[in-house]
Amino acid sequence: MPRSILVAIAIVVAIAQSAVSATAASTPTFTSDVAPIFFDRCGECHRDGGMAPMPLTSYDAARPWAKAIRREVASRRMPPFHAAPGDFRFSNDISLSDAEIATVLAWIDGGAPPGDAAVMPPLPDYAARAAAKPAADLVWEYPQSFTIAPGADLQRAFVVRNTTDHDLWIAGVDYMPEPSPSVHHMFAFTDPSGLGRKFEAEAKDGEPGFLGSVDGGAGTDTMMAIFQAGGGGLGGWALGAGVVHYPAGTGQLLPRGTDVVLQYHYWNGSEKAQVHQPKIGLYLAKGPVEKIVEFGGPAADDHLDIRAGDAESVHRADWTANEDVEVIGAMPHMHFLGKSMRLTLHYPDGVSKTLLDVPRFDFAWQTVYRLEQPLLLPKGTRVEMVAAHDNSAGHQGQRYTPPKNTRFGERSDDEMCDGILFLARRRGGSVADTPRILGGSRERDYRAGAAMEALIRYGPGGPPGVGLREQRPGRGHTYYQSAERPRVSSGVFQVDPMDVDMTLGFSEFIYLLEGELTLRDATGREETFRPGDAVVLPRGVPIHWRNGAPLREVFAVFDTDADDAIAAETFVRVATAANAPAASSDRGEGERVDFRAPDGSTVAVRELAAGGHAPDNPAEGLTQAELSIVLDGWAAVIDQDGRQGRIDMGDVVLLPPATPIAIRPGAALRRIVVTFDRLASDSAPAVSAAKLER
Repeated sequence: MPRSILVAIAIVVAIAQSAVSATAASTPTFTSDVAPIFFDRCGECHRDGGMAPMPLTSYDAARPWAKAIRREVASRRMPPFHAAPGDFRFSNDISLSDAEIATVLAWIDGGAPPGDAAVMPPLPDYAARAAAKPAADLVWEYPQSFTIAPGADLQRAFVVRNTTDHDLWIAGVDYMPEPSPSVHHMFAFTDPSGLGRKFEAEAKDGEPGFLGSVDGGAGTDTMMAIFQAGGGGLGGWALGAGVVHYPAGTGQLLPRGTDVVLQYHYWNGSEKAQVHQPKIGLYLAKGPVEKIVEFGGPAADDHLDIRAGDAESVHRADWTANEDVEVIGAMPHMHFLGKSMRLTLHYPDGVSKTLLDVPRFDFAWQTVYRLEQPLLLPKGTRVEMVAAHDNSAGHQGQRYTPPKNTRFGERSDDEMCDGILFLARRRGGSVADTPRILGGSRERDYRAGAAMEALIRYGPGGPPGVGLREQRPGRGHTYYQSAERPRVSSGVFQVDPMDVDMTLGFSEFIYLLEGELTLRDATGREETFRPGDAVVLPRGVPIHWRNGAPLREVFAVFDTDADDAIAAETFVRVATAANAPAASSDRGEGERVDFRAPDGSTVAVRELAAGGHAPDNPAEGLTQAELSIVLDGWAAVIDQDGRQGRIDMGDVVLLPPATPIAIRPGAALRRIVVTFDRLASDSAPAVSAAKLER
């Protein structure tokens, strides 16, 4: 072979060997490049004894999972921080940088080499890290542990008793969910009424605590009852969350004697029982508190109607700041079918910014996204929520084959749609020093389950000393809650400006006290309602709702059985003019029914002549709750003990079922009457009620 050819071959081989050496040198190794990333960003969970299914703290442990790691890192599903980069930064952002992702992918694509053991970094002491966090000032522990059975999916609540003799300003919360892997998420509620203790004492299943959901007790919505009695919230925890510390000078007031109720969503997917010890740690404010933590934000819970097979069921809702307020965090909350959620800020000057965008929502990681700095929302700022659920057969969260229609509910198999905002309001001015979310009346007359003594009289601003509690999308007070049927209720609500499509999972009666409401149905029929007007929104009917300014309403919710046929094809205006039929009974009453629901509830205009009486047999009481809005005239109201009150034109009152009350007009009485919540023959009259106002 000619010497020139040999020289050429040698040159080619040398070049090839140089290229291979260069490639090997440029390929990341586990010890020098990947271990520092895994130790810092993944090891808290992916370690021996951690909550993750496998450790990543050594080469031998991580190498078999290389393909899975590549898939999860490339898709940004791991580490579990699901917010897309946007206009604001979050202090708890644990996502990998683009450079870190590139390093991990290059390591795997290059054969996942181990590297030089001599440069392996030391494994962090994760237990010491956890112990190094500041200890809570107070740790309140429930006296018993709770066992979660295999396959359990339930809500359970436990009362930790507040025995301090003074008010507390809370500056942070450690929700202490460890060590059970069956705690999916939890919420902490304040309970000034003592109802939590009552529910625990009445629990009949022999287990610690009580059912913390709409299935609680004998059908009572236990957590709603605690809210109605002045309860509030201390935030919550979900997988991936940690200790919450509020910004300096910000806190929540926990009044003396106010218990804390810990509501856990337990979900045990294993074949073994799990044991959990409920407890909570509280950090106390060390200096003056100038701002009060509250919760608000848009919600589309009552609009949810997610049809089987729909891969993009979109839901919209708005929330408007009614005063200057700061946002310190946000949390999207949905269940298994949740797909995405975006919260957009629309400032009064016309500028819009994305507060939070979660394009790939994951039920297993309901993170509270905490802003690096508090963000001011000037009065009038609108927070728009656009969320989507995926009810197709191919969705990763689908639990049914074939998929089924899904509506709002507390269980994981139901759905929710909340854009929860963590807010800070300045003390003083229009905001009481005691925060509304810990809202403050200790009046026991309004507690759920109290025995009825007389009619319930509604006030447009809520009960004296209680007022309207912050609720999405506005604020309100529920005067009546069914003891048997979850979500059947009535009260007063102030609705923040909304422009939204909705399909209710119940029927709702609305009587406008203030503001203006425009409704449009699927055919394009549009009507505007003003103070003094009344309308029924039937269950299952698509409707577009628009109120450009806050409105105040009396409401009644009924007809909650989604298995029944719907009662109407469009919204129904209640004719409030004096055109009810003439008196048709010996008690001198005439009635025109404008709406009748499948469950027997009705909305009607009734006229009762002077000298007549209602109901048919006052000694036996009503078989349903009866909400009355007096349009004209007046009447005496007499209870079973002979106590007498009076209702006049403009009054709104509710007569609970099974309560012996007689109505005797002093002049012709005309009123809108909503009858709902029919009692079963063996039911006891247990309702939320106020004493007779004399």
